[in-house]
Parts: sequence; C-alpha cells; structure tokens
Amino acid sequence: MEKDGFKFWLDRLDYSSKLFDIIRIDHFRAFDSYWKIPAACETAVDGEWNYAPGYKLFDTVFKVMPDINIIVEDLGDLRPEVLTLRDHYGFKGMRIVQFCFTENDVANGEYTDTHNLVLYTGTHDNDTINGWYKSLSRKEKNRTRSFLDKAGIPDGAVSWRMVSFTLSQDCYMAILPYQDVCDLGAKTRLNLPGTLGSPNWEWKAKNLDDFAERTDAFAKLVKHPIKRPSQRKTKK
Repeated sequence: MEKDGFKFWLDRLDYSSKLFDIIRIDHFRAFDSYWKIPAACETAVDGEWNYAPGYKLFDTVFKVMPDINIIVEDLGDLRPEVLTLRDHYGFKGMRIVQFCFTENDVANGEYTDTHNLVLYTGTHDNDTINGWYKSLSRKEKNRTRSFLDKAGIPDGAVSWRMVSFTLSQDCYMAILPYQDVCDLGAKTRLNLPGTLGSPNWEWKAKNLDDFAERTDAFAKLVKHPIKRPSQRKTKK
C-alpha cells in the first residue's frame, strides 16, 4: 500500500468522509504493528509481528484531507507505541463503560480520564447493559451499584443509571445503543464476537414506542446531565 501512496486508504477514507461527519477506524493497533500470517497457513499460529508505516500513512491522509475527523478503536492490551501514534494526531480514543467496572478501574478512578474519548455504554459487540449486569457475580453487582451511588447517580434501573453515568462524564462524545436507552435485555444483543450465523445482526427495533416513552426523561438528561461529585459546589 505504501508503494502506491496509500491509495487504498485514501480512496476509502475519502468516500467515507462524503457519507459521514466522523469516521471510526477499528483495530487501530494494526497501524503500529500487525500479525502477518502466510496465506498457506491454516491457522494464525505461524505468523510474525511486523511494524506498520502508521505515521507515513496518516501524514499522507492529513495532507490530502486536513479536516477529516477520526475516532480510533484503541481497546485491549496495547503496546505504548499505539497510544503514542494516536496522541500524535490527536485522534479521539474509545472507552466502553462496561469495561470500566473492573475492580482496578473503579479503585484507581480511571473512568474519569475521558475528556479526549468517545464513551460508549456498549458497542454492537457487547451485551446490552441489562444482559451484562445479569451475568455479573453478586460481588460485582454490589460493586457496580456502590460505584454508581458514589458517582451520584440516582437509584433506578441499572441500564438507565449507566446511561446517566455515561452522559455525566466529561467526554468528547457519548454514544448510547438504543437497547440501553430503552432498558432492553440480552435477547436484543446485536453480535457475539467469534460466532457466525443466527442470531447475530438479526435484531431490529419494530418501532420506536420504547424510546417514545422515555423521550422527555432522556431529553432532560441530555440537557442537564447529572453532575459528577468533583463538579458539585460545596457550601462554605
């Protein structure tokens, strides 16, 4: 791709930018390093790590499309160089709120570092909030409720509390799946990674009745998100 001036990526990003205001690039880590597998191999075991010309690529992209707005999928176990590449171009990263409720994240307060992130309650590859919460152990459920209490999120349905928490964060953008806003269960999950066929990508909302019932409350939450403890004024 580098030999022809990254034409593949330039064409793809140019076309996408005509359709969308913001473009999300999945598997961003591969622009730093990637696992190369010979075509003849039946599995991915016999491969090797290769470095990618990420800086050359994005220098070229911004030279041609200086105003392009890119979000990168920077989840998982990444080497520091991936984050350095992300920050060099000021790309917005991602954070999945479900993943922020591990014991270490809650203890260390890592959920607050969101100003340059796009925050999701979940993506198409995650279970719904209700499905995720139902799968937790009793200890994990208690820790989640305690965390939301300390964050000042009013008691109620866990999906709505997580939506409220997400909107309360100082993030670049919040993205909320319809299923979470409408308090739907695991049967409405879109995709289970690593599996093929039904029921992946089959669920569709038959109508917007569930959302219509929550329109007023949701609009109020968007206009006046719950303030985080650090944002609240204390009386002297």
